Amino acid sequence: MEKKNESAVNAGDSRPRFADAKPETTTEIKPCTITASEENLSLKNGGGDLAVIVGVDGEGELEGLTATSSSPKNVTVRRESIEGVTSRAVFDIRSISPNTGIYQVKFELPCGKKEILVKVR
Repeated sequence: MEKKNESAVNAGDSRPRFADAKPETTTEIKPCTITASEENLSLKNGGGDLAVIVGVDGEGELEGLTATSSSPKNVTVRRESIEGVTSRAVFDIRSISPNTGIYQVKFELPCGKKEILVKVR
């Protein structure tokens, strides 16, 4: 009669089993509506700029809010810091090239997004 290697049998017991694994908890992100003070902007090419105020409908902070230009070589977007204000954000949108055209700036949070049009003339 063969004797089983006891250490080999015990080594297999230390692996976690799927049935024993606890499911990861995920936090549900509720959808939100991002608002902007302007839906459409018109800028002069080569240096025109305007400010846009961005917020969230209802209560909510803008921590993690990102802003992206569809064409960073033509239109830039930069957040202006306002100390102590968490429910609104001010962004400077600027035309930096001699090119004309229609571009988009997208504001995003994990709960939603907002896009505005920027016409450079």
